[in-house]
Amino acid sequence: MKNSNKIIFLYDELMTKEYQQIMRIPIKLLSVGLVNAKLYFYNDTKTKRKFIIPNKKKASSVVFGGIFLLKNYDEYKLHIHSFYNNEAML
Repeated sequence: MKNSNKIIFLYDELMTKEYQQIMRIPIKLLSVGLVNAKLYFYNDTKTKRKFIIPNKKKASSVVFGGIFLLKNYDEYKLHIHSFYNNEAML
């Protein structure tokens, strides 16, 4: 079986141990980080979520988060995508 460990950037609640344990994701914090991006809030009456849109150019807007090692990425990537409502930029 091929090693599918990946380094990923996470922001918002999924950075916390509490949410990682709830979702049962085998993840380890490597460092804090940031990405040139804008953080957007989407809110209809049923759903309230945050998502980022990366900007490859230097920008004054940054989103702070964590750089994590996710073990068995292929197995857990859908858990993360579902948490971010398929808006995550992994």
